[in-house]
Amino acid sequence: MDSGLPALGRGGCDSMRRKSVPAIAAFILASLVSTVQPEAGAQHISQADEAYWLAAGDSYSSGTGAIGDRVGYTSSQRSKDCWQSKYAYGPRAYAILNEDGFLNLQSFDFVACHGAHIDDWREQWGWSQRRSTKYNVITLSFGGNDVGFTKILIDCLLLLEAPKISWKSVVPVVSWDPFEGCEEPESDIEDRIDSMGEEARSLFETVTTHHLTEYGRLYVVGYPQLFAPTGEWPKRRLCWNVPLFGRRCSSPWRRFYCAGISRSDATRLSRLASYLTETLRDKANSVGNGRAVFLDTQELYRDGKHELCGMNSDWLNGIVIYPSWSRSFHPNTSGHRGIASALVELIRETLPMQSDPPRATALIDDLPEASDIGSLSSSWDHVCLDLNSAGVLCWGGGASDLMDVPPGAREAPSAGAAHACAVDGDGAVVCWGSGFLRQADAPEGSFRALAAGWDHTCGLDGAGAIQCWGSDAHGQSSAPSGRFTAVTSGNGHSCAL
Repeated sequence: MDSGLPALGRGGCDSMRRKSVPAIAAFILASLVSTVQPEAGAQHISQADEAYWLAAGDSYSSGTGAIGDRVGYTSSQRSKDCWQSKYAYGPRAYAILNEDGFLNLQSFDFVACHGAHIDDWREQWGWSQRRSTKYNVITLSFGGNDVGFTKILIDCLLLLEAPKISWKSVVPVVSWDPFEGCEEPESDIEDRIDSMGEEARSLFETVTTHHLTEYGRLYVVGYPQLFAPTGEWPKRRLCWNVPLFGRRCSSPWRRFYCAGISRSDATRLSRLASYLTETLRDKANSVGNGRAVFLDTQELYRDGKHELCGMNSDWLNGIVIYPSWSRSFHPNTSGHRGIASALVELIRETLPMQSDPPRATALIDDLPEASDIGSLSSSWDHVCLDLNSAGVLCWGGGASDLMDVPPGAREAPSAGAAHACAVDGDGAVVCWGSGFLRQADAPEGSFRALAAGWDHTCGLDGAGAIQCWGSDAHGQSSAPSGRFTAVTSGNGHSCAL
């Protein structure tokens, strides 16, 4: 069967290397204009198609800790027992996408439940209205209860003893022993996280294989970091009135405790939370051929400094005594609002949508001559061309406004997952598209080469140094020092020569 590609015989690779960029671009453009546009819905979800959403998971998905979590999203007894809230991130994200018409959503099944473990997925699936068919969008969070983070947190509290280790049945007894704190070895907890990770991977594989439509997506929502870095905790100082000398105050010092957790234990819990996040991310990325997408809420909270004792407003509850301990250390209403906004943007970026892109025949009159093309960069759903002195041309990725190239973008375009960057006539970087993780927030300076990755961007400046911006969840934006000649970026990594 003829593939339509040039045959590579002896020396074929060398001959391909000798071809100029315009020649290669001409071949690609010829392929584009000769391709028949698929019918709507053949390779994507059409905005006219009926779509269905399932929101499953544990208390972080049910909305425990948000307003109305005791009333429940519906009038059913199950919703009350599960501590569901209509202000949880799932219902919020659904409402946003349903209102703006991004999806023709027909139903939203909210089955997330307080205290749920991975094994409870089957029961939650049984609660769904479409258990005999499949969903376009499934969101969930699982794993925290399987690892036993409730017991870990209570064991670390300095002011409480809990004879019954359960957020629903905990009976707190006030005690004071400043020398108590986390006692279980970190290695034991990490072993449980590893064991949970394998169960989570099996769950993600099951969901992507059996419960999603052909072009549906599973969105695995991670757990936020509970505590800000201790160096950001608020400072305190003692003040007193001294006769004849007036008011005197001591030098300020950092708080020793945050929500009943010592500084050393908060650092320890943060390490474990990061390990949990990386485990869930790796397991989600390893299944479904890209159909399982991970939302890193730790990065979201860190960017805004919204952890407990952080520099901005807390997106988490601390210790909550009334009406229930169950709300302690869970996202509050503001936290769920922030997660919902991030989830909406992630769905827009990653859910394959048929948004009526221009037919190939309509592009014929607009495509430039091959000799006018300086470079070409393609990504998941869009392509950008460097038209030499004529600027940059992009198409595809309509959901992220990637075709709206800023006037200043002149040359060296690089296409990322849902954003793109180029340089202007002075070498300054211009980015457009999604900036969810600040991958489009370019620094100042002059650059001669750019590399846009999945959720970050790197640039090579005039001195040969590399600067990166955007997500640094895997260290992909922590560029080494030195002088380099080339840089490239991928999904969670970067490389340079």
